[in-house]
Amino acid sequence: RPNGRCVRADQDWHQKQQRSLDQNQVTLRKKQIEEFYKTDSSQYLEDFLETYDVGLIIFGSIEGNFFPEFPTRLEEKLGDKVSKLYDKDNYKIYEYNAESK
Repeated sequence: RPNGRCVRADQDWHQKQQRSLDQNQVTLRKKQIEEFYKTDSSQYLEDFLETYDVGLIIFGSIEGNFFPEFPTRLEEKLGDKVSKLYDKDNYKIYEYNAESK
């Protein structure tokens, strides 16, 4: 399932610099990513991951500074739909599996 697409909190500048997305698209994506990290809605989390076909969620020091409760919330809300692949030195990598129940 992993396709190389990851979720990162610092995508704004990268998106503007590397892609041909216009300013409105970049701003919308940034708001969606921020909501992804803040939401208590398991439905929003799943919809976001499905919409953008995300297979891996990388949570590092940047994300930890802004959204410290995210890993706990992600594990609580998505349960067995996420598997922690890596957890060391303030970095976590989760694999999302939509087919899990």
